[in-house]
Amino acid sequence: MYQKYNSNQSTKYKSLIGGEKIINHNLNYNSIEIPIGLRHNFFLSNKTKIFVTGSFVYDLFLNTSIKSNVINGSKLENLDASSSINYFFSLGYKYKSYSLEIKYQSKQVLATTSLTSTYNSYNLVFGYTLF
Repeated sequence: MYQKYNSNQSTKYKSLIGGEKIINHNLNYNSIEIPIGLRHNFFLSNKTKIFVTGSFVYDLFLNTSIKSNVINGSKLENLDASSSINYFFSLGYKYKSYSLEIKYQSKQVLATTSLTSTYNSYNLVFGYTLF
């Protein structure tokens, strides 16, 4: 799955010398997730089943960066995020060709130095099987 997220945020802080300063943070996140896992089906009848899935996800970062600048243009720290592995679990229900699945994806770390950004996600997936 391809993911893209961009964010700009400003933070005010008081410096011991020079008074109040404003720092602009820019996050540019692009990645392709490659899941490898297992699914187990619990058949309730010929037309219905419940399924559980567990998977490791390799998150391949594409041009992902976190940049910080003081408002006067001084450059602070630029962080280049590296690809990582996390996991997800899901629980689903399928009736004939229709399915409903709830997924939880574990915490994803976008950088690992003094400035870090993390997130986790929950997904609700509606599906339809063609064949």
